[in-house]
Amino acid sequence: MRAEASPALAAGWAGLGMREVAAWGLLLAVALIVRVASLGEPPLDPAEGQRALEGWTLWNEGQVTYAGGPLMPNVLSFVFGLFSAGDGQARLLSVAAGAGAVLIPCLLRPALGNLAAWSAGLTLAACPPLVVASRSASPTVLVVLFLLATAACGYRLAHEADGRWLVSGLATIVLGLAADPSFVVGAAGLALAAAIAEGDSLTRGPWWPVARASARQAVVVALVLATAVNTRLLMNPIGLQAGLVDPFWRWSADVVRGAGLAGPLLLLLIDGGVLALAAVGLAGYRRQPRAVRLLAIWLAVAVATTALMRQPDLRYLVLPLLPAGRPGSSDHRGFPHQLSPAGQPGPAAMVGCQHRNRGGFACRGCPRLQRVAGG
Repeated sequence: MRAEASPALAAGWAGLGMREVAAWGLLLAVALIVRVASLGEPPLDPAEGQRALEGWTLWNEGQVTYAGGPLMPNVLSFVFGLFSAGDGQARLLSVAAGAGAVLIPCLLRPALGNLAAWSAGLTLAACPPLVVASRSASPTVLVVLFLLATAACGYRLAHEADGRWLVSGLATIVLGLAADPSFVVGAAGLALAAAIAEGDSLTRGPWWPVARASARQAVVVALVLATAVNTRLLMNPIGLQAGLVDPFWRWSADVVRGAGLAGPLLLLLIDGGVLALAAVGLAGYRRQPRAVRLLAIWLAVAVATTALMRQPDLRYLVLPLLPAGRPGSSDHRGFPHQLSPAGQPGPAAMVGCQHRNRGGFACRGCPRLQRVAGG
């Protein structure tokens, strides 16, 4: 099965030509410039200073009690060791995570097409809350990066039946838990949206046998990664509980006082344009491909989740903005065929076809179509 899945994986990345690579490179460069310019101004606020202090203490004393997720303080300790401590240095990790989040839509080209995926990356690059989060020593943008990566890995696993995407997906989940407890809320919303959109077909897809075969390897890799990241390469063992156990209950403290309508109203204030773009793109909901309909359900679930959490809190306000910009940016006029054979439920990856769509995948109507499945 792995031998059949690998050509599909290679075909997905082979769809990027020189112009597409240049376009993504330009987008990354612009995102970095916007996020790096005058990075040390203004000075760190109290919340940022607390995380920077944890990183500085780790570098100088070797141990610290974490107030939140251990990932940022652990990485900042090495950053301070390499570049000395400072306001700008404390925000370098957020800059890198924000730039990485801009590139994640590239993995969704099979669903959105090259142009729409690039437009989704542009939306993330220009989203004001994400720009602010990328210029602050906050775990918000880390949660965004790993949540987007988890969604992309899940999609590629379902459509390519390659166990390596399961390994990558579990790794991003472990990193998200280490980043901040709010990742649990975002991941739960994503899982609920997938369950609503797909239902029982989630357990009948061609990816299910591959996932079971690769589960042991994925768990081992995730545990090794969690141990290394949370304990700062075994230097601070207390981080294992802070990054792997505590996140599953720490987030509940933010539901003590739900925001009600304050959450959606704040969303309209900080980035109403992206929500309006999503509304336009979802006007023809039933005509959209399955992947875009899943994004629409994810948006609805994320808005409801935001209304339940304590506000104002950027960690939760950004959750609905992740799926919001993509339906509106999807242009399917050149991508008419779903990536599923006619009459077959569930996603499937196709190889062996000379007719390629913009994502580099074979389309549904070709006689030389092969479906990657078990056996």
